[in-house]
Amino acid sequence: MIIFKETGGTHMVLDVTGRLSREDYEKLVPRLEKAMEEHGHRRCLIALHDFEGWTMGGLWQELRFDLRHRKDFDRVAVVGESKLAEYATRLTAPFFGGQVRFFPQERAAEATQWLQVG
Repeated sequence: MIIFKETGGTHMVLDVTGRLSREDYEKLVPRLEKAMEEHGHRRCLIALHDFEGWTMGGLWQELRFDLRHRKDFDRVAVVGESKLAEYATRLTAPFFGGQVRFFPQERAAEATQWLQVG
């Protein structure tokens, strides 16, 4: 499940839990694209909680989104609590033109600060 949060600040936040499916992306992407268009967000914090990866359809949608919006993000900070979360960040990072960094859960404040710099 993905929950989109508009912060009204410099970046948007996605709270991600469990295994992501095609349907999760079908619900999220239109809202995310609208927020990007309306507010010009170019930075994103992805908070992974009990992340279990993707279904095949979910992974395909993730990679499609990443490629389609390759140049739309300056920075993406991923905060997670497992090696799977860190691996998922490494898997998707090459599909973005901007900077993508993984932060362990105990460094979540540092991730937010990194998004606000520059």
